[in-house]
Amino acid sequence: MFYSRLNALILSLMLLAIPATSHSITIDEFQGDQSIDAGDYPDSSFDGIAVPDSATPGRSSAIGGNRKVYVAGDNGSSVLKTRLSNGSGILSHSQDVTATGRSTIVWDGTVNSASTSYTGLGGVDFEQDGSDSIVIRVLSFDYPSSKSVEIELTFYTDENNYSRYTHLLDRVYSNEDITIPYADIIAATSGPSGAVDFNSIGAIRLSIIGDNDDVDLALSLIGTNECAYVPDSNLMVVDDCAVCNGDNSTCADCEGTPYGTAVNDLCGECAGDNSSCSDCKGVPFGSAVEDRCNVCEGDGSSCLECKSYDQTSTLKALDGGAKDHEKLINQINRQLANVSGNDPKILNFVKKINNKVHKLQIRNWTISWYLPRVTTQCANLEFCISTSNSPIIDEYKANSESLRKFGIKSARKLRRLAGKLTRRHKRMVKKNTTIHNNNLALADTVPLVENSCS
Repeated sequence: MFYSRLNALILSLMLLAIPATSHSITIDEFQGDQSIDAGDYPDSSFDGIAVPDSATPGRSSAIGGNRKVYVAGDNGSSVLKTRLSNGSGILSHSQDVTATGRSTIVWDGTVNSASTSYTGLGGVDFEQDGSDSIVIRVLSFDYPSSKSVEIELTFYTDENNYSRYTHLLDRVYSNEDITIPYADIIAATSGPSGAVDFNSIGAIRLSIIGDNDDVDLALSLIGTNECAYVPDSNLMVVDDCAVCNGDNSTCADCEGTPYGTAVNDLCGECAGDNSSCSDCKGVPFGSAVEDRCNVCEGDGSSCLECKSYDQTSTLKALDGGAKDHEKLINQINRQLANVSGNDPKILNFVKKINNKVHKLQIRNWTISWYLPRVTTQCANLEFCISTSNSPIIDEYKANSESLRKFGIKSARKLRRLAGKLTRRHKRMVKKNTTIHNNNLALADTVPLVENSCS
């Protein structure tokens, strides 16, 4: 395109903004500079390179250590062309106005020959770490004037056993992953002897088919969906313990044998019986001791004749009762605002009442949870301290009474404005008292004294 340098700069900035995401067997991270183009048919170009290493020592940035790229022009000229460039983590396919063509990338472990070695990768097991999909990261696709482009993937076990899958890009893409399950690839077009075996990959081909002109597509990664490494010289991305880029240590026993049966006991002794460092519960290096009631890891309460009761549901009900009361008063005030015809004085009255009611609700919600979720009552108080819950309960009741009065105050003003209360209004007035009485009854179920025994 006419602004290819500017596009390259923009794509580079977009690549820096992409969060790091792991993919399993990394097919290509698109490192190593390449740039080719082609004009009108039968114009074509080829370039093969040995790609640089990735950030992981001893691993290439592309599967097989090499990448071959091709561009074939279908329509264009010596100026208007189909172009493919690669480097700095970006694979860029672009077509000038009126230019159509195809870009192809081949990974087969070879670099010099333009032909494909269908078993050149040596049979990489793409399922060795549990991956089940191919992931293509689309950095950008402009979809100009609703012009689509196709990505064609072909995976070979050998020359006659392969699977070819085509994905249509028919919308704008930006920093998106295309995930293609192995099952979908296998179900697509197959070779004359059958489909690919993802347990034995010999070569991979990616084609960008630009039958429409003036399109720009940039990819930043192709791989699978588990462990983020290119296969090593043994065609593996997982160690003997099936750990991504592991060192075989995660499945070794205490004697250093992978998948061995010897284990350290909890005292740190290989093949021990946990007896050398046990506490009163038989736990090695445990902290359990007998309490004053001679109970192992006890809390000293079993001989105090204490009983504990979970009152969480009561506290939730107290909390919820305050919220229900506020909700009801807000409903009354909404009715008041509706019949007032947006009278500023009435709206100001409603606002003030709602603010006061909300503060009371928040206070009752807060103090409800000042009370203990589990209340303890003891018959033997020799080692106990008693704490009164009365201040909290009394405040809750007083706030509930204030809420009731605010509800009555709003209902009276509603009656004056409306002339009379409807059945709905009367039900709300009645419910105002009902909620208040229910909250008082709930508060009365909370014990007035809490025993803390030690």
